[in-house]
Amino acid sequence: MVKKVTFEQFKAILDEKTARAKEMSSVMKKIKGDMQTKVDMRFRQAKGPDGTPWEPLKESTISKRKRRSSKPLNDSGDLKLSINGKYGSNYAVIGSDRPYAAYQQFPAKKGENGKETVTETVKKHRRRTRSGKKTTVKSHNRTRSFLNPWGDKPGRPFMGFSNNQKAKYRRWINNHIQKGGT
Repeated sequence: MVKKVTFEQFKAILDEKTARAKEMSSVMKKIKGDMQTKVDMRFRQAKGPDGTPWEPLKESTISKRKRRSSKPLNDSGDLKLSINGKYGSNYAVIGSDRPYAAYQQFPAKKGENGKETVTETVKKHRRRTRSGKKTTVKSHNRTRSFLNPWGDKPGRPFMGFSNNQKAKYRRWINNHIQKGGT
């Protein structure tokens, strides 16, 4: 059955929907929260947005980690805790303020990022010489250069949208514009 409306009624309906489309803060807040939840879930499940498991860490990497954790991207929890977001009347965004977040997200070939030089201070300490004598080593600086990354590194995507998320957000936005609900 076709519902007949006057031009004035049609214009009023259109104006109402246009106003809803211009001010979507409530639905954007919901989307931002859902995106943060999904990223948190990816860290726990060690999977990318498309459901692909992250490549496991190598033993050499695990041995160098602060807490010896074998879970990718979860040694200190700093990256996971750095994920936060913003929203407004027409946008929702999440991200990290950690400079290495993009490095973890995308794959890299050995040396792709050039050489990195690290200077570290070695404290005064005692050591044995090759002949077995004990000697004192003065405090000094040591500089090392190495390729960055030092080997091929897989990407472990934690940001992005699954197809289910895209469909869900479209439904939420459409519902908000059509009916005013979130």
